[in-house]
Formats: sequence, structure tokens, C-alpha cells
Amino acid sequence: MDLYAQPTPKCYSYRTVYLAHALNHVIRTRNLVISNNRKLELASAKGLPSDDLVESSRDQGFVRPTVLILCPFKKDAFDIVHRLERLIFGEEGKGSIWNRDRFNTEFKSEEAPAFKTRMPEEFKELITGNNDDCFRVGIALSKKVLKLYEAFDKSDFILCSPLGLRMILDGEAGKESHLISSIQIAVIDKADIMLQQNWEHLSIIFSHMHNQPSRIDTDISRVRQCYV
Repeated sequence: MDLYAQPTPKCYSYRTVYLAHALNHVIRTRNLVISNNRKLELASAKGLPSDDLVESSRDQGFVRPTVLILCPFKKDAFDIVHRLERLIFGEEGKGSIWNRDRFNTEFKSEEAPAFKTRMPEEFKELITGNNDDCFRVGIALSKKVLKLYEAFDKSDFILCSPLGLRMILDGEAGKESHLISSIQIAVIDKADIMLQQNWEHLSIIFSHMHNQPSRIDTDISRVRQCYV
């Protein structure tokens, strides 16, 4: 799905659209895995599962993360997480969020200063807020819990800046390119801003995407054929 949106200052409702799509994808994928687990267990109890059943049960990738969201600044990630929270728990927010305080401390923006001169609203929005461009957060979903700062290999979503992700793919922080070997939904939020940062980061990220990992820790019989 390709979605082009031209946001106006402080109006990012398009994020709710792609987050709803990504959330639906994660939930449907998980339900499919659970359903296939039950089918295989029942078949194993009666004997060896048939080849057709094993083949139809290919429902996973090499790793768990299936959604990658790239955004330029921490202030954008803060908004994305809060929109995801409202989608999952509703406006009342009746749910548990792990590491909420840590996330708010690191990602929340300070109050914008008053501008003495007249400036375009787009420019004000761009230069204010938490403009740290090096971050990465793993997000996992479970029953009534949204887990922030989850280990990446146990996450459903990877939310990061291009620089933050590149550093762990092939940089000073490690070589973890296997983390994006099974991405099914990739979102580039505010690509125009990333173009002004360093487009090479994005080029390197997508050159690593869907590469087969050197070490496989999952059941290869459950991996989708498109990844093998």
C-alpha cells in the first residue's frame, strides 16, 4: 500500500491510517500463527502432519518484526506511539504500557518558545520540539499490554530514525541486519525531511532488507517461501 500525504502543521492524522493498517496486519498474522500451531499440534497427535499441511502452515519470517516505521525525529516517534496507544486502548487508555516513563523522558518535546518574528507555521513546527535524529525502539503487542523498548527480535514494530537503524545494521552499534529480513510493511514518514538529512541511510537500510540472515533460529518449515 502506497500512501502519499502532505501534512499541514500539527496535523498528522494520516499516521492513524497507516498505524491502523499495520496494527491489523500484526494481529491477523499472530492469529494465523496461533491457528496453524493448533492444526499442527492436532495433526502431530494423530501421527505425522501431511506435507500439504506443513506447506500451508508457512506463516512466518526468519524473525518476528514485520513492521518498520522510519521517521526523522523523536517528536515524530512520540506522536506515533501515542496514536498507536489510542488505537489499541481507545481514548480512555485502559491498558498497560511498559516503560512509558522512560519513553516520555527521552522523546517528549519541551514547550515551544514564542517567536518574535513572523515565520511560516511549517518552519516553526520543523525547528521546535525534540529534534534528536538518532533513536530506535522495539514495540511488541500482547494482551492489554503495549511493550516499549522490547528487544528487537521479540518486537512486532521497529520504530526508528534512519540513522538509528543504520547504526545497528552495519555500523558502530553492531551488525544486526537480520532484524529487517522479514519486514512486510515499511513506512517512511516525512521522507522530504530525511532527504535533507542523509538519504544514504535509507539506501543502505533498504539494501539490507529481506537479506537472508547468516544464522537462522526459527523453524525453517514455518518460514514463508518468499523469504527462503
